[in-house]
Amino acid sequence: MATAAKAIKDATFLWEGMDKRGKKVKGQLQAGGEAVVNSMLRKQGITVTKVRKQSTLFSASKRITDKDVTLFTRQLATMMKAGVPLLQSFEIVARGHSNPSMQRLLLEIKADIEKGSSFTPSHYTQLQCLTVTC
Repeated sequence: MATAAKAIKDATFLWEGMDKRGKKVKGQLQAGGEAVVNSMLRKQGITVTKVRKQSTLFSASKRITDKDVTLFTRQLATMMKAGVPLLQSFEIVARGHSNPSMQRLLLEIKADIEKGSSFTPSHYTQLQCLTVTC
């Protein structure tokens, strides 16, 4: 079972290609390498025309700050009090966040929860480690 820690180790690849009907399609995938991306897309009937590795969480992206984590925590608490389901709350907060690094992290945690991982304090540790030197 994949975890957020593993997802962060895998690279995010941006890809473009053509579907079976000849329509241009593009997207992103978490994978261990370009060959894996090509294989996954080929199985979906997509002819890949371009694949490139997206910059990592800390390199070209905006760093996650204490303010980002605080904002997320407050927004999540508000949604939980309002009765919004956890997965939907993660999706809403992530899509509405101005920091792309925070968006990616929240969507990775959401994906872990969807795959059956529990939402535990260890996820908060991941968020805290991004704002201080761990």
